[in-house]
Amino acid sequence: MIKSAGDKIDYEADLAKALADAGLVNECLPEVLSTKQDFFKKAAPFITKEIVVATNNSSLLPSQMTPDVSYPENFLAMHFANMIWQENLCEIMPSMLTAPGTTEKAKDYALKMGMCPIVMNKEHAGYLLNSLLIPFLNVA
Repeated sequence: MIKSAGDKIDYEADLAKALADAGLVNECLPEVLSTKQDFFKKAAPFITKEIVVATNNSSLLPSQMTPDVSYPENFLAMHFANMIWQENLCEIMPSMLTAPGTTEKAKDYALKMGMCPIVMNKEHAGYLLNSLLIPFLNVA
């Protein structure tokens, strides 16, 4: 399965070309707010109103990045669990500006990827998984 996955991945260094036919853009940069903001500013000219834009992180809130995205109503977080090949959970966290239809599209994308989406009803640092994991690790 891993070998066949590589056959389905295309690489493109030109941001305009990479985003030209995108339905979902999921940014997976280090959890440094300024790094993520810089990416969204650079991607903004190539993001259309039809594209769902997501951030994949476990500590930052979507609302911290909405000023830097083209269409805040199409922006949310999609956080994938550690060991994604074994734990197929995807936490979806909209901001207050995220349109309900965007959350549904993200949920559909997650299901198509074979993930089990968990939709958060409000923003919360640490999301669901880390909110449960960190206190457990601190006690252990």
